[in-house]
Amino acid sequence: MSNNVVSLRGASKPQKVTRTKVDTILLTPALIRSWQNPDFQRPLKMNAKVNALVEQIKVDDGVLPGILTLGILDGVTYRVDGQHRCDAFLRSGLAEGYADVRYHWFTSSGDMAQEFE
Repeated sequence: MSNNVVSLRGASKPQKVTRTKVDTILLTPALIRSWQNPDFQRPLKMNAKVNALVEQIKVDDGVLPGILTLGILDGVTYRVDGQHRCDAFLRSGLAEGYADVRYHWFTSSGDMAQEFE
């Protein structure tokens, strides 16, 4: 995690058991670009839905809808779910925004792929 994290609550027992934590973070283009795409990630598709999302993110002052899932494996942060929303934020041209993020610590890329499915 980075210093852009706005912690909403401490790690609870369920978070420790599931190896997950949810935070609201300050997004920047540099932060989004620092996240890796895992090998199993589908290719990005630019379509009318994504174009509409770009405009909605602008209207919402950079707030991304839903919860992004980021996987942490061997110290590397992977974008498990939310690549189209992250791309829409980058296309918005905004310097900052906010997203709810679920961090999930994995012990293998296979476990991360299962979470993706």
